[in-house]
Amino acid sequence: MVSKEVNMKELFYKISEDKRDTIILNSIYEFSNYYYHEASLNRIIKASNISKGGLFKYIDSKEDLYLYILEKELKRLINYQLENTNLETTEFFARIKELSIQSIDFYKENKATYKFILHALTDTTAPVYDKVINIKDEIVSQLQDEMLKNIDFDCYKIPKSEILIMYKFISDGVNQSINNDTCIEDIIRMLELILDALKYGIVK
Repeated sequence: MVSKEVNMKELFYKISEDKRDTIILNSIYEFSNYYYHEASLNRIIKASNISKGGLFKYIDSKEDLYLYILEKELKRLINYQLENTNLETTEFFARIKELSIQSIDFYKENKATYKFILHALTDTTAPVYDKVINIKDEIVSQLQDEMLKNIDFDCYKIPKSEILIMYKFISDGVNQSINNDTCIEDIIRMLELILDALKYGIVK
């Protein structure tokens, strides 16, 4: 089932771009520093220099604000990967390495956004967690074909479905390492080691 796109109140789209961007940026910082339960609209209001009543002219709830920004930033992350990845290569492992490197590069440039996305995808206690996963799954399903465009899956011994499971495990591992503040160089080195092992094997 396709989830409905999260929208703010109509007035949210009519305020100045600077004011809207300020609210979004301060929300990202709040959600990157605190999990959903601890995140505070009051801190967002204070940082954005607006009144509480003013914020609720633009949003219905913390949930709507949270899900709206998550959807927006997840799409931005994946589009960043697509725009900076060579989609002509037909080799799966080369593509996965490149997509992972682009994910890391996005993190370097957008640390608060990336931390917020990781919080959202791992905070299983949040009352919005199921909605978060539905949004993530829908975006991935929409863009996965483009991310894996031109890959020749017929040259591998195992089915495409199992290869995609491996891709998810690798992606989750990279994200977990970033969430644990592992050195970026170490993440890339381990990524290359795992991909080489999968491609060439480790048995002499």
